[in-house]
Amino acid sequence: ALCAISGSVNGEDFFDFIVNDVVSGFDSFPQANGVLVMDNTSIHKSEALCQVV
Repeated sequence: ALCAISGSVNGEDFFDFIVNDVVSGFDSFPQANGVLVMDNTSIHKSEALCQVV
């Protein structure tokens, strides 16, 4: 785990995590393509997040 957060996470915090910690690390995988799997909770559905991933 990259970090542990006590309590709930809002959309802004989740977006920052995806941009700064997850997507930025995709290039470090051994394969050419990374896969990001998310469920359908509302914080995963922002337009800004769709543009990033």
